[in-house]
Amino acid sequence: MTPNYRAGRYLAGWIVVVLWAALWLSAQEPGSAVIYKQQCALCHESSAKTRAPAPAALRLMSPENILRSLETGRMKDQGSLLRPEQRRALSEFLSGKPFGQEQPAAAIGLCKNTEAEFSPSANDWNGWAPDLTNARFQPAERAGLTAEQVPRLKVKWAFAFPNSPFSWGSPTITGGRLFVPSANRLVYALDANSGCQYWSYESDAPARTAIVIAPLPGRPGRYAAYFGDQKANAYALDAVTGKLLWKVRIDSHPRSKIVGALEYFAGRVIVPLTGGEEVGLGDKYECCSSRGGLVALDAATGKQLWKTYSIAEDPHPTTKTAAGIQNWGPSGASIWSAPTIDTQR
Repeated sequence: MTPNYRAGRYLAGWIVVVLWAALWLSAQEPGSAVIYKQQCALCHESSAKTRAPAPAALRLMSPENILRSLETGRMKDQGSLLRPEQRRALSEFLSGKPFGQEQPAAAIGLCKNTEAEFSPSANDWNGWAPDLTNARFQPAERAGLTAEQVPRLKVKWAFAFPNSPFSWGSPTITGGRLFVPSANRLVYALDANSGCQYWSYESDAPARTAIVIAPLPGRPGRYAAYFGDQKANAYALDAVTGKLLWKVRIDSHPRSKIVGALEYFAGRVIVPLTGGEEVGLGDKYECCSSRGGLVALDAATGKQLWKTYSIAEDPHPTTKTAAGIQNWGPSGASIWSAPTIDTQR
């Protein structure tokens, strides 16, 4: 028996062993359907209570979008329990689509002149409400629309958010443009007359806030789009180009987020803070050490001017659960809505 023959038999034997082990392991590991049932279904099949996207909504997403959520987004904690290949397989299972079909959002329906002149009007619907009182009311003379005309409205155009089942934030309409975030991390600037896309910007996490358009201090004629995301990042984008001007994380707690719209007043951006621990996080989670609050940022630079928590006392360890898990407090008092500005005080 030649040395080469003996080596060949030895190598072939090892290949058989490796293949058998791989097949045995795959038989022991749960498939994507089982992983979904064990770790995902409780929330996603009770979406009316948990606000998690229902299975039908997940199938409207791309696997790339779901994978981003599992690796760096809101589902990062759940995704950390899975290996990379399991996360990819689960993403394809939930979306019902293979990777590689996601269409770049920036290439969809672009306007012919993406940097056309832009001039907001004080009479438009800007942010959560059209004025600082947050009454969310616009008189007919400013809206250009009466209550009697509403039943006769017809669809002029529609914009399908790419790779996403819905938009999370209410639209801002000013200067002939519509600014709106979607659940796939992208913020869009659309033409209010035709629906064509001026630009899109991908934030670190999905944004749920209405977008506020305001003058950029120290830059005459330039405007910024201000909003916040689900990782407590506040952003300022150039309203014409969509380019990032600044980004600031307003709180270091891992659960903190921004849900209420930002407010602009006198060169400052007032940002509401949500603690993010209101939803059940499991029996082993040390709850709760986050607080709501307000942060004031310089509108031009993003520099923090002041910060105040809705609960002044710092959270500290309190009791323990029956399972020995540490409880924390005081906590809570999140701010979920846009701030209302009292200009006199």
